[in-house]
Amino acid sequence: MNERLPHYYEPIVQTIAQSIYDDFPSLVERYGEKGWKHTLEDNEHHFRHLEAAYAIRDAQVFIDYARWLNGILTKHGMTTYLLIDNFERIPAAIEKQLGQDKEQQFTNYISAAVQALKATDEYGKKERVPFQE
Repeated sequence: MNERLPHYYEPIVQTIAQSIYDDFPSLVERYGEKGWKHTLEDNEHHFRHLEAAYAIRDAQVFIDYARWLNGILTKHGMTTYLLIDNFERIPAAIEKQLGQDKEQQFTNYISAAVQALKATDEYGKKERVPFQE
C-alpha cells in the first residue's frame, strides 16, 4: 500500500482536508501542522484502500481498513465521529472526478464502512466531537 496515488487525487485530498479544518478549527490549535500532514496522509490512505476494494469489488476491504484505522485513531485521542465525518466528505469531493462506476462503488464502500463504525460501542457513547478531551 505504499505506492503513490494517481496525481488526480491530490486536489481531492486537499479539498477534503481543507473542509475538515474549516469545519473544525480546534484541530489546528490541538494538532498544528503535524495534524494537517496526518490528515492529508490519512486521506491518501483512504483512497488507496478504496482503490484496493474497487480493484477486487469487495467492500469488506474498506470496512476492515475503517475498523482498523478507527482503533488507531481513537487510541490517539480522535473520535469515531471525526473519521465518519471524513469518510462522508469523500463522495461530494469525488463527484464527476473519477467516473460514474468508480464514484458509485466508492460511495457504497464508504456507506458500508460508516455503518460498521456507527455500530461500534465507542461511537454510541461519545458526543459528536472531533477529539476526546
